[in-house]
Amino acid sequence: AAVRSLLHYPADAAGGLMTTDIASLPIGLTIGEATERIRQLDEQFDDLAYVYVVDDGERLVGVVPFRQLMFKRPGAALGDVMVENPVTVGPFTDREEVAAVCQRYHILGVPVIDDDGRLLGMVTNDAVIEAIQDEASEDFAAAMGAGVGETVYTNVLSSFRMRSPWLVLNLGL
Repeated sequence: AAVRSLLHYPADAAGGLMTTDIASLPIGLTIGEATERIRQLDEQFDDLAYVYVVDDGERLVGVVPFRQLMFKRPGAALGDVMVENPVTVGPFTDREEVAAVCQRYHILGVPVIDDDGRLLGMVTNDAVIEAIQDEASEDFAAAMGAGVGETVYTNVLSSFRMRSPWLVLNLGL
């Protein structure tokens, strides 16, 4: 069901790049309670750079860097140590814009929210780097006259058909 929901988004948009395996906790917890919940969920998450804080409607209200979660006093409220109104993107935000947000704010992941502010997932730094590489490959291929969908595995006839208009134009010039 989770994979099916991701298929609604374009592959080159934030929704297509995001992971739904994120740590989100309700706002009413203390640091000690939050840490204990994270310990219980340890096996479930690959990337725990950030813990997202949500309200009762699953709307994103803040983010706590994992490092801060570990070094704050256990009795402190999660709401007191979180960063309110974090930088977010929508599920249809283009991968170039997601990469620009990561670079501009020096963050390891960008939360993806819907129009109502509900947390959908997170685009990780690895996904952003891969998206930048894909974008650069597409731009390079287009600059060289190759089709955007062309790869080294494309058969010769298909490559010729995609490149022939450019070849004819270049020969004419």
